[in-house]
Amino acid sequence: MSGGEQPENSGAWGTALVGMAPVLAVQAITAQSGKLELLTPPVIHLASMLGSGAWNRDDASRTIAYDAALAACILRAANTNSSSTLGSADAAVSRLGPAKVLALSIAHCLREPYSTPRPEFGIYEDQLWRHSVAAALAAERMGTYLPQPIPNECLSAALLHDLGYLVLAHTLPLDVQLLLADESKQGWSLSRQAELELAGTDHGSVGGAIAGHWGLPQVLLDAILAHHSPNTIRSAHNAHVAHVVNVADMVAATIGESLGKREQAPVDEAGSMQKLSLSEDSFSKLAQEVYDDLEDALDWYS
Repeated sequence: MSGGEQPENSGAWGTALVGMAPVLAVQAITAQSGKLELLTPPVIHLASMLGSGAWNRDDASRTIAYDAALAACILRAANTNSSSTLGSADAAVSRLGPAKVLALSIAHCLREPYSTPRPEFGIYEDQLWRHSVAAALAAERMGTYLPQPIPNECLSAALLHDLGYLVLAHTLPLDVQLLLADESKQGWSLSRQAELELAGTDHGSVGGAIAGHWGLPQVLLDAILAHHSPNTIRSAHNAHVAHVVNVADMVAATIGESLGKREQAPVDEAGSMQKLSLSEDSFSKLAQEVYDDLEDALDWYS
C-alpha cells in the first residue's frame, strides 16, 4: 500500500498493515490529538488578527493584559537590552511590533511541550524547542539577505512548522513511534517517506490539521502543512511565508539543531532559495549568524 492510500477500515485507528505497523489516517491522528490545546484563546486571537491583516495594537494590548503570565513574558522581552524600561503591555506591544509579539506569545505556550523529551519517537530533551527557535531566528534574520521584506507571519510559522512531530509523538502507538524513530536515521527526505508509509501521513499534514483545529489563520496552516513543499500553495503570500520557513528549517538543520537525524543534511527540494533570491553565500552567512546568536534567542523566547 502506498503512503497516499487510506486503509479500507480507516475510522479512528484503521489497521491495514504495512509490515507490522498500522497505517493511520491523518483524520484519526487529529481526532486523537484533540486534547492538545497548546495555544490559549488570547494567542489564537492574536494570530487571527495578524493572519487576517487586521492587527490592532490596542486590541492586542488588551488581549495580552488579560493573561498575566503572557503579559510578563512580553514585557520581559520588550525590556531586554533596552536602555528604557517599559511598564505596560501597550508600550511593549508598540516596541516589539506584531511579528515578535505573536511569536513570543506562541513560544510562551510551546516552551514546555517542545522541550519535553520523546525518546521513543527519537526526539530528545530540548531538541524540538531549540530547532524551532533556531528556525524562527533564521526567519527573522533572513530579511537582511533578501531583496523583499519578510512577511510578519514568518517568525510564528517557523516556531510552529514542526508541530506535527509533537502531535505524532502524542498519538501514534508505541510500535509505530519506535519504527519511525529508527527510520528517521535515513535523513531529510527518506524519513518523511517513512512517515507516509508507516503512519499514512506526515508531520506537515498532521501539524496543519491540528492548526486548523485550533482555528489558526490559513497562512500559518499552509506554512505548517507545506513547509517542505511550498510550491503546492496557491496563495502567493502564503507560499512566500512557507518558502521562508523551508529555508529557515534548513538553516536550523545546517547548524546542528536537527531532530536527531530526521533533519540532517537538508536539501532544498522546493527551490526555495532561488524563489527568495537567497544565494549560497548568503545562506552560509545567515547560518553562521544564527549559530552565533542562538543562545541569546533561546533566552529571549523563554
